[in-house]
Amino acid sequence: MVPRVALTLPPVISGSGSHVALRMLDETGMVVIKLPSRNQKKPLEVRRRLWSGQQRALSMSFHYRSLGAVLSSDHTLSFWNIPCIAAVAKPPAEHLHLPAGTATLLPSVWLRSQKNERLYLLESKGRLACWQSSMRHAPERDGCEITDNVISLGQVDTLTLAYARSEGAQVVVYACTGDGLRSGSYAVGASNGVSQVLFATSPFWRSNFGGCALLTDNLGSQRWRVVTHDSFPTKAAQIDLAPGWKAIGLLCGVGVHAVHSLVVLGPGQDTVGVYAEGSQRVLFTTSAPIARATFCPMSGLVAVLTSARELLVYSVAERAMHLQVMCNQVPLLTHERDHA
Repeated sequence: MVPRVALTLPPVISGSGSHVALRMLDETGMVVIKLPSRNQKKPLEVRRRLWSGQQRALSMSFHYRSLGAVLSSDHTLSFWNIPCIAAVAKPPAEHLHLPAGTATLLPSVWLRSQKNERLYLLESKGRLACWQSSMRHAPERDGCEITDNVISLGQVDTLTLAYARSEGAQVVVYACTGDGLRSGSYAVGASNGVSQVLFATSPFWRSNFGGCALLTDNLGSQRWRVVTHDSFPTKAAQIDLAPGWKAIGLLCGVGVHAVHSLVVLGPGQDTVGVYAEGSQRVLFTTSAPIARATFCPMSGLVAVLTSARELLVYSVAERAMHLQVMCNQVPLLTHERDHA
């Protein structure tokens, strides 16, 4: 049985596509579900991961199968389940704007290399923070690095992240490794009106540009400008979604001239679809309105949580449902547990 989960926070998907995590409603922590294999007969593997009730989760991210978090208390930031990064004093608000509540999760990426453990977090004012710790008994570095004017952050493969930054009149995309090294910078178009950038997972990121989509108009209907690894830097495709449809992810296919697809949510909050090569198709519908949705470009999985607390995890690449389960188990009261 899966415990009751909060409807205010989206599911978190591991880049490997093996696990999905959700914030529990009745306990301070996350429930982590291992996605079943095809034709699996044994029960679903469900684990609770708890932290102190005095701490608030600011962000959640997976490294392979391990779930980590940035937790906030009154004066301290701690890096839960992320080895080698010790708790630090909370930066002043003028340096880093961190919400007091837990109404949303901030975007974050957890990278590891042979020398470093790094946690990147993007706050709501467009400042990208990075905390790191050297491994192999090297001294830990104090404080954090901060980059401003950042629009979006995303992990694009197991060793690499990408972030988009507004620089003058241009949106410039940077790729960065677990060692903190920038592997490239790419001007992908005018910054005027751009409010969001989606990144595609691609092996090209390690040495070149890997593909992204820029939201350039969000008044009435969304307009996206898609720049792929083989169209950069001279060409970009424009996609106008039908009114009410919203893109939540960008999926890159396989091959040199792979098709890029936008993963979209319908206006009725009960439909997940995909837009590719000039046409749109429905992937699946839900029996109750979708409360929260997440797409993971590394695994190609989309996870939606409905208002009825039903979790659906679907592989866009495989066009197959991987999991459909209710997350509504209420814990027993103390006297009920004693007499169970």
